[in-house]
Amino acid sequence: MAADVPVAAWAQLARGCGVPLAAGENLRGLPAFDLDANEAPPPEVCAWRDVLRNLDRDRINDGFERAELAVLFPGATVELADLQIEQEKDLEAPLRLVFSGGIRGALVEQGGELLMRAATVPLNVGLGYTTLPTRKTGYAIPYAPALDAVVQIAIAGAKFTGAPSPENIQTGLATYTRAVKVAPGGSSLEVRTTASLKTGVFEPAIYPQLAALTREVKAAEEQVIRAR
Repeated sequence: MAADVPVAAWAQLARGCGVPLAAGENLRGLPAFDLDANEAPPPEVCAWRDVLRNLDRDRINDGFERAELAVLFPGATVELADLQIEQEKDLEAPLRLVFSGGIRGALVEQGGELLMRAATVPLNVGLGYTTLPTRKTGYAIPYAPALDAVVQIAIAGAKFTGAPSPENIQTGLATYTRAVKVAPGGSSLEVRTTASLKTGVFEPAIYPQLAALTREVKAAEEQVIRAR
């Protein structure tokens, strides 16, 4: 079954299937994220429900930290304090993971400024497909959900003085956009990022285009947020 079929079809399959479900990707990252709640669409919702059904309940927090929190705030450490699972039994509704925690190492002080990486939720979706310098054979991208992350940041005792640039990268293979809003006076900052990647089987001649795209996105995500 295709990975992007409606959630009702995945729910029906999950009810009648006695084996774990997969759709061609590892469990890594959720498309909707607001720093304290995740909603998992198919097939991630089926994968997470399978995990919840089979994993020792005392190990769920550890699994969530490794599968989801480990990709947030690159270079920092995100520590989970509490995790609540909502709508776990309702197969027709999104699985919602509500959590709280702490972050160490997200800010760096330099020359009286506080610096933070712009990509608190990295969305360089082509990165995992461009690890080779060149390709001589074709390759497949079987599943790549459209991703949308909204992050709101406020730093106690500081005001934002510099924001990352807006981005609108559009190619035939992928898209990457970023919109930035700074509150009056710099009291808070909101970054909304979207990303998508074309799926299918590709000839090796297409590989340089995808590699160039991931480098462009990487440069955008390595910009910094500044505060004082």
